[in-house]
Amino acid sequence: MNKTLTMALLAGAISASVFARDVNVRDFGAKGDGVTFDTESVQRAIDECSSSGGGRVVLSGGVFRIRPIRLKSGVDLHIDIDARILGSNDWKDYPNKGDMRHVDSSKLPRARDAALITADEARGIAISGRGTIDACGHSFVRPLPKSDKPKRWKFERIGGFECSPPRVVFFTGCSDVTVKDVTMTNQPAGWSYWIHDCDRVVFDAVKVLADVRYPNNDGIHINCSRDVSISNCRVETGDDSIVVRANGRSLPKPKPCERVTVVNCQLRSYANCIRLGWTMDGVIRDCTFSNIVMHDSSVGINIWLPPKFWNPAGDFGVEPTLIENVVFSGIVMNRIHDYPITARVYEPCKETCKALRNIVFSDVISVSAAWPEFIGCPERHIKDFRFVNCRFDRSDAPEVRSPCEVEVEPTIENRELKFKMEHCDNFMFDKCYFYENGRPVAGPMPQLTPPRLVGDGVADDTDAIQARLDSGLTCVYLPPPEKEYLISKTLRMGSNQELRLDRFTRIRLAPFSNCSMLANRDPKNGNKNISVTGGIWDNDNMRQYPAVWLEQHIGKDYAVDSKIPKGAKKPEKYDGFLMDFRKVDGFTMRSLTLRNPTTFGFRGERVINFTIDDITFDYSTFNPIRACQDGVHFDGGSRFGRVSNLKGACWDDLLAFNSNDTDHTDAEGEPISDITVDGIYSEGCHSAVRLLSTGGDVRNITLRNIHGTFYSYAVGLTHFFSWTNRPRGRFDNIAIENCSVAKCVQPKHVVANLGPMEVVRIEGRLDLGSVRISGLTRVEQDLPQVPTIGIGKGARVENLSIYDCTQINRTAQPMEFLHNEGTVSRLIKKNIRLVDASGKSVLLPDEDIRK
Repeated sequence: MNKTLTMALLAGAISASVFARDVNVRDFGAKGDGVTFDTESVQRAIDECSSSGGGRVVLSGGVFRIRPIRLKSGVDLHIDIDARILGSNDWKDYPNKGDMRHVDSSKLPRARDAALITADEARGIAISGRGTIDACGHSFVRPLPKSDKPKRWKFERIGGFECSPPRVVFFTGCSDVTVKDVTMTNQPAGWSYWIHDCDRVVFDAVKVLADVRYPNNDGIHINCSRDVSISNCRVETGDDSIVVRANGRSLPKPKPCERVTVVNCQLRSYANCIRLGWTMDGVIRDCTFSNIVMHDSSVGINIWLPPKFWNPAGDFGVEPTLIENVVFSGIVMNRIHDYPITARVYEPCKETCKALRNIVFSDVISVSAAWPEFIGCPERHIKDFRFVNCRFDRSDAPEVRSPCEVEVEPTIENRELKFKMEHCDNFMFDKCYFYENGRPVAGPMPQLTPPRLVGDGVADDTDAIQARLDSGLTCVYLPPPEKEYLISKTLRMGSNQELRLDRFTRIRLAPFSNCSMLANRDPKNGNKNISVTGGIWDNDNMRQYPAVWLEQHIGKDYAVDSKIPKGAKKPEKYDGFLMDFRKVDGFTMRSLTLRNPTTFGFRGERVINFTIDDITFDYSTFNPIRACQDGVHFDGGSRFGRVSNLKGACWDDLLAFNSNDTDHTDAEGEPISDITVDGIYSEGCHSAVRLLSTGGDVRNITLRNIHGTFYSYAVGLTHFFSWTNRPRGRFDNIAIENCSVAKCVQPKHVVANLGPMEVVRIEGRLDLGSVRISGLTRVEQDLPQVPTIGIGKGARVENLSIYDCTQINRTAQPMEFLHNEGTVSRLIKKNIRLVDASGKSVLLPDEDIRK
């Protein structure tokens, strides 16, 4: 489910639960005659509704004239289709009160917190209904005097900034905000909606219909906010239609603006339809804009960083601007009077701009009076812009040029270079076309165009993808293919590089390729800062040769379908890892699916400072065709990492840390340390987490929130070669927390081959320092003969602490909680509860045993 739909469903759930009670403002004395001020009546209704647990404050059947009001937690201000809120037409009714808890009003743009509707640190609020908010904007502007010089706007403020409301709606420090169906019109020379440091915000089916001749009446202005969805909206404004910024000057601490999605909107603006950032604007990242139509506007998309003190209203932040990881897709722009797209950084820029990078434009159609413009500055180049499947038409037709300049005869200049570009690095164009007054012209920098991506699942896309990785781009984005990408060689990533795919874009290894799908470029000397995001990565193991180091498993009873594909030739070396990263400092992998590797889905060796998050395993787990199909597997030298939200099932360990692998690593015996695992969800899996040592240290490992059923064990601390005389395994400071697990009995032939294993298993021939188990719950229906916690013969544990655990035995047979054949110097057991099949609960005595 995509983010926009999820947020919309969340908003619906909030509306159904929180806004369950209706409060009519007429019951509080509101007249709705359009003459009497109903401010106090509406505010009392809001206050009473909020204090009583929330609901809808309903305005219907009239015109409700108000001065500023404040929305409070749990309240939906609902304006029926036959109702209209009419704002005061007196600028004196909009003073700067300075009473907002969340902001320093003196540091706001224009140094004022005034607005017709405000909310301050409110939770679960909404403005809804098909009625109208009329801001009475005509009272605050006057026509501009006639001039020989054409001007964009035809009106000006009466009396300057202080004599008009700076905003119509201003929400700050709020969460779970919904604005739905409502229409706003007749805005003054001020912003329509300002969403300031808010979380989880939804705009849906909203109309913002300002007079485009008025100055500075922005539409939806998002600032320092997170998880914002704007969908199905129509926005027509004199100033910017949709703004995404991160001006944290008025906050105690600057905050990023991130995870903003805009979809299915119609925009018109006499300034910019979409504007990102401003000077000293902090961090703006991870935003998408899709399926948007822009028309009859000055500029389509504007990323513009002027000099620090250019804005007379003091609208600048406190930290350099960083804009990154932004995607524009499915954009249609028609009759754009100036640039369809512009990104510009003005000098001096060293202190005002950190970077503009990793921005993608795909499936864009534009008809405009100017070409796109991209200008960095010597100290801050614009980097890593990608254009895929775009068409830019520059036209001198009167309907395309600005209405204020249509009388002027155009100067037609057929330039060889169609884009104005200065101080730009790593701009890539793929399937982009350029026209001037209907005639095709040469596009920019054809030398940077890589081989074409096919994506039909038949043609080999290896060279096309690798060319993009070799181009030096810090973010390589693979757009959704027609079917899937097919590769036949290992793709290699360099330092400071991200490979990004959409969540469900498929990429498959061609038959008999017998190689990893993805690896770092320099495994010997190492790489830094590599990130892999998205995609379904299919190793197609049924059509690869088995890993050479595991040929001995072919035909065994636990892998009955382990057959060599017909026609496959044995490679000289093949480890079978779907992804293989070695000696990487700073690694991230998130939001992707690993499907049917030959051995490990991901193998990391000497990987430090890593994050693995939101990984799904789609393995054939019954009668697999290969052995040792781990999910994520780390070898020696790996440390300082976090692994979270693993889902699915594997034929071997879902997650493994092995300090003493031998067959395929140069890091045998190097320590593994300082790693947190948080969130494993699996059903019918071999095992959740296995820690392995044969002399190498494994220490400072926290395993929490493991949930599922496992036919081997949920957590295993094991010796890699327990049947040999190799050194004893060494573990210390291991914590297992908040796990809810059980045994499973399928597949039967595999379970029988493995033999009974405990839910938490500590094998023999191990030396362990501190081991802590807390919050473990086992609900058993199948295998009561297997203890919950087992310590093997020969294991030596210095300190074993077991707290707050529950064993629920739903069979009629006895079940042991702790089976110990090793040596434990100190054993602490507290709050251990046993529940039998009848529901009877027994709390075991607390113990602190020293030997």
